[in-house]
Amino acid sequence: MNRQKQIRVVSRRAIVAGTLIMLAIAPGPIGMPSLLDSGALKTKAKARAPYSLLAQTREEVSRPRSDRRRDRQDRDSRVSRDPVDPPPPPPPSTSSNLIKVEFKLDPRISQSHYMGDRWVSPRTYTRVEPGTSVTIEGRAFLHEASGARTNMIPEWTTSDPLMVTIEVRQGNEVALTVNRTGESRLQVSSQGETKWLLVKATYDGAAIRVDITQE
Repeated sequence: MNRQKQIRVVSRRAIVAGTLIMLAIAPGPIGMPSLLDSGALKTKAKARAPYSLLAQTREEVSRPRSDRRRDRQDRDSRVSRDPVDPPPPPPPSTSSNLIKVEFKLDPRISQSHYMGDRWVSPRTYTRVEPGTSVTIEGRAFLHEASGARTNMIPEWTTSDPLMVTIEVRQGNEVALTVNRTGESRLQVSSQGETKWLLVKATYDGAAIRVDITQE
């Protein structure tokens, strides 16, 4: 009796297995591929390919804490190495003391006191004017070792032409127009001597403030 039951069970399993095999290899309805069709398999594989957000979260949580901390440190280090706007080039240690640069005082100050045009040469010249740009007049002289001052036609260059525009005027005079905030270095050269100036501009409310330092 038990022998007959075992035979019937084995027969049923064989029938089920055969049916499944026939369904797998048999073509579907007209226009529909079988399960073994390569296109259907590719579509099924693509459907299983993407990870769900929940699965990704579970994998991340299951990872050791030390590995997750190391990954965060690597991401932070990559962010800190991202390129940024470089600062203006530093001046060489050979900035000449023989070239003297002067700036014209704000005409609103000098003319209101009937002083005419006044030129000054502080280490840092500051100008504050309303608006987003300002024009400052400057000039340069060559001081001999004896103390005598000699006129010259210097060459003015800037490290940021978009920020500072240089207009050469009569003789040794120039007009420096600061168009926006930032930092730029000016180079004044003549007869083998070079003077460096650092220009810093910031907005102060509705006005622009410019500081020019002789280095």
